[in-house]
Amino acid sequence: MEIRKLIKFGSSSHVLALPHKWLKEHNLNKGDMVYISRNNNNELVISPELKKEIEEIKKTTINIDGKSSRRISREILIAYINGFNIIDIIGKELNIKAKKVKDFIHRLIGLEVLEQTSQKIVAKQLVSTINIKEFSILNKFLMQADRIIQSMFNDTRDIIIDTKQNSRIINYKHIFQRDEDVNRLIFLIFKAVRYMGSKQIETKKLVNFWLLADLIEEIGDAIKRIARLFIKLRLNKQERSDLYNLFNEIKENYVLAFKSVMKEDINMALVQAEEKEKLMCNCNKILRKHKKQEFPLIIEKFKSLIDKIRDLRRIIYLL
Repeated sequence: MEIRKLIKFGSSSHVLALPHKWLKEHNLNKGDMVYISRNNNNELVISPELKKEIEEIKKTTINIDGKSSRRISREILIAYINGFNIIDIIGKELNIKAKKVKDFIHRLIGLEVLEQTSQKIVAKQLVSTINIKEFSILNKFLMQADRIIQSMFNDTRDIIIDTKQNSRIINYKHIFQRDEDVNRLIFLIFKAVRYMGSKQIETKKLVNFWLLADLIEEIGDAIKRIARLFIKLRLNKQERSDLYNLFNEIKENYVLAFKSVMKEDINMALVQAEEKEKLMCNCNKILRKHKKQEFPLIIEKFKSLIDKIRDLRRIIYLL
């Protein structure tokens, strides 16, 4: 082992002199490129040439006979998350189940149907995960999911205040589709986290990403259920206005909760924890004010969403 001192270079950089013997062995001269990477032990590795990681080809087979559509979808999702490049889906019942199988495959980013016969569908992963090694990429996926969630909040808010059922139905269809988009991103995050975990990349941090992604998916589902609930509800102007304002407060609570986690700002999270109690009190006030039989169910859905946002915010305690 050789010991070298860091030499300060400029205002923010440092220089390390490389051993002459190593330079000679690799025929390196002034101006040549070397490549620096970080290994699983958080050590820097200097290489004379760029090493390309070769992705392992993993293949699995799923027999769908005698299984429900949900069971089949779960098995395909498990194979997708666990990094199988090729998924063979076989069975005598494939003729009658092929459409639902293909529909689910198309919901998974990067997975495509390459071959189909009467008793076999071959799905192949066309998006490699070997390049997903940086947490900045996972952050990018989460930010995309957050933008969709906020748009779902906005459209659900519009459904609450809208007095025209036809426009509420149209808005709900948009919300349903965006919830599917959130799921696609979350499943991709699960897949990336699983791959990075197999490389032993900061396992604790990966667990937090998994929990955060899972909660964002749950929040999307909760918003979708609230939107569906309001499609056929007949409410007067005051009832809609009160629920609109409360839902808008819940949305703002979500925005700040997500922001506090992404910024790892525990003080912001603690402030929002107090806002959660105010939201619960406001839910109870509306429940006492409005006596229609639908209101207990509405407020129950609102409180469930508030609890999920609380769980999202609590992830910061693990960071």
